[in-house]
Amino acid sequence: MQQKKRRHTGVLVRGLFAALLDHPHGLSINEALNTCFPNESKAESARLGEQLLRGCVAPMKAGWLLHNGIGFTVSQEGKQAYERHRDPDEFLLSAGNHSVRG
Repeated sequence: MQQKKRRHTGVLVRGLFAALLDHPHGLSINEALNTCFPNESKAESARLGEQLLRGCVAPMKAGWLLHNGIGFTVSQEGKQAYERHRDPDEFLLSAGNHSVRG
């Protein structure tokens, strides 16, 4: 079950990266969530948003996902990681391995 949840979280985080790569100047958290979950109910969107934000910790610590006080952007390293690690599990595991704390 743990691997299934990690994979689902990886799919969500890669979806966020895809949305942000289409918006190089970044998106606010609300814009990002609306882009990632446009057809979900408010309750389901909130649940998925929480899971997505938990999944963003490792990419942020790895320097792949940046928060500028207004919203999120993807760093050049994050773009390269997104292209290199197409598998959602591998993407999150690699982010964890590249994070400041490892």
